[in-house]
Amino acid sequence: MKFFLLLCSLVLFAPSAFAVTQSEDMSNVMPTSYLRELCTSKRDTNKYATCLYFIVAYNAGAGIERYNVYQKIGLKGTPSELDKKYASFCLPALVDIPQVAEVFVKFANGHPEKLHVPAIHMLAIALETYFPCKPK
Repeated sequence: MKFFLLLCSLVLFAPSAFAVTQSEDMSNVMPTSYLRELCTSKRDTNKYATCLYFIVAYNAGAGIERYNVYQKIGLKGTPSELDKKYASFCLPALVDIPQVAEVFVKFANGHPEKLHVPAIHMLAIALETYFPCKPK
């Protein structure tokens, strides 16, 4: 009987312990306010470079993940053809990373109530807003 009660308590309370661990992990996520600060620090080359590397890493990761999804679900075509049809954002060929940083800052400044949101989420929304793929 004691074993049964112990087992029941573990089943009932383990998920709540896991949820606490997950929420604690979110404290290590970069907020939008900090990425905005990095992206507006052009005189501090280390901070500005961190902003640009964050954007490059996000864009590369998003592209790789999209292509992996395309392959897994059996879509045929080149990555650029598939992106035009299915991706949530498409950077034009003439847009460089500092321009993307400016777009992010503009978007973040336009949504001051969201500065606490993880930067990766706001960057995704900014890219989807300013660089949507066409046609959809």
